[in-house]
Parts: sequence; C-alpha cells; structure tokens
Amino acid sequence: MSQERRVQRVALWGLLLLSACVCPKVQLPASDSTPPKITWSVLDKTTGEETEFSGDGTLQVKLGHKLEIETTATDNQGVHQLDIGESAGWSCTNGSTNTSQPPYSAVYSEVKDQWANGEVCTEIDVYTEEDLGWACDSGYWFTAGVVTLNATAHNFHGGTTQATLTINVVP
Repeated sequence: MSQERRVQRVALWGLLLLSACVCPKVQLPASDSTPPKITWSVLDKTTGEETEFSGDGTLQVKLGHKLEIETTATDNQGVHQLDIGESAGWSCTNGSTNTSQPPYSAVYSEVKDQWANGEVCTEIDVYTEEDLGWACDSGYWFTAGVVTLNATAHNFHGGTTQATLTINVVP
C-alpha cells in the first residue's frame, strides 16, 4: 500500500471516529420486522459527477479517476453494524502477453451500540476513497479493472441486508 493511500485511510478513520459520536437516534424498540437499507453515494472527484444507488449498483469509470464513496445503512428502528469488504484488481497487456496485477482487499466495520439511555442510531455511514490511477509494468498498458464493495448491515433484532457496488474501470 502506498504512503499516500495509508494517509488517506488514516484520514478516513478519523472521520469515522468523529461520525461515531453523531447520528440520528430513537429508543430501541422491542422488535424490528424490517432489515436495514443500504445506499451508495459515489462522487467522481475527477468529473464532479455524483451517482446514487439503493441496494446493488454498477458504475463504469475511466482509469485515473478518484472516487469518494459513502455507504449508508439506515433502519428507522435502529441499525447496529455496517461491514464492507472491498476487493480490486486490474489487468494489463503488451499486445501479446496479458498480466494481472496483484489484487488488493480491505475490510471496514462500523458498530453503533445501544446508548445508556436506551437510544440507538438509525443510520451508519462509512466513507472510502478509491484512487483508480493504477499502473502497469513498463511496456504494458491497462486493459480493464474492477473494484467490488460488498456491504452487510445488521439491526439490533437479527435483520440483515447485503448490497454490492461494482465499479468497472475502463481505459
């Protein structure tokens, strides 16, 4: 992982810690018959374009773009946890030989427990950034890549929802 990527991750974790203190709250109900909802808000910092998805989504982005992604889990009766697994990889060619760059992966988790006064958060946000400035070995050029974010949200009564955001990266 590059030094720049480490600095970005540290900054994002700082935002996560700040967000741990602020969220809309309700009293924890005795039951909750509906699972949380997952939404994605993707800001292409290169073009300024913003795209939103509810549940699963697929987006095509050009190589070299930088994305800011907000993943939100909501449940009007309380959301307990949001987990995100990320994987990414890309391929290159020199015209006759194809290579795949080593994939990378990461896991993010945000947990909001019940407060002492019985209140729980109704929303959890996790922010991530993707720098799609991927490079190929000398003499090779980029052909395709993909970033996959798999989110799972849990409420306090066993309700679970999963959603996937797929980002196809093109030359």
